[in-house]
Amino acid sequence: MEASTVWKSCLEEITRYISDQHFTTWFQPIKVVGGREGELELEVPNRFFLEWIKDHYLPLIKEVLKKKTNRNYSLVWKISENSHPEKKPVKERQKVRTNTKKALLGSELCSRYTFENFVVGKTNEFAHAACFAVSNHLGSKYNPLFIYGSVGLGKTHLLQAIGNRVLERDEPLRVCYYTSEKFMNEFINYISRNRMDEFRRKFRNVDLLLIDDIQFWSG
Repeated sequence: MEASTVWKSCLEEITRYISDQHFTTWFQPIKVVGGREGELELEVPNRFFLEWIKDHYLPLIKEVLKKKTNRNYSLVWKISENSHPEKKPVKERQKVRTNTKKALLGSELCSRYTFENFVVGKTNEFAHAACFAVSNHLGSKYNPLFIYGSVGLGKTHLLQAIGNRVLERDEPLRVCYYTSEKFMNEFINYISRNRMDEFRRKFRNVDLLLIDDIQFWSG
């Protein structure tokens, strides 16, 4: 049986054990890139993704593989080359920066705030996973997403990591990042000038709206 056929059969069975949202987030991105008798070579988007799969779904995958094939399969994991932006040609990196300037509205994003350099631990792994899913499935996963926690735990880092990842795409997506204070000041400014229709159009026409420190709106 071909590797792709084995994996497809495995995925069909896995859908019976997990939610549609978890399946879309954690199994659809996995690609079969090779394999032989008794072995599957699977590619995942990045190292965090791989660690999450191993920690949460590896026993299920092995159990389903044995059930569908009546044998124990070895799994060989590969990290996608696209997860290492530093390996891209210089021209490609310049292209991304140009698109970022054109597509970003509101405040600037910090280039250091990426998923790759976020320190993941037991207390923030779900928040990291949810933000990562949002960046890969814009508008369909965890929409809207609200991140809360104490000061200094990385909420701003994760929020901006979503924006930075979306802006790396070749698609002409419009990302809007605002602090809650700046958003409210602009809201009041538009009201005072009786231009609320313009305000609504501005934010309804973006593909991704990120508002930081939204808790300040509670007073």
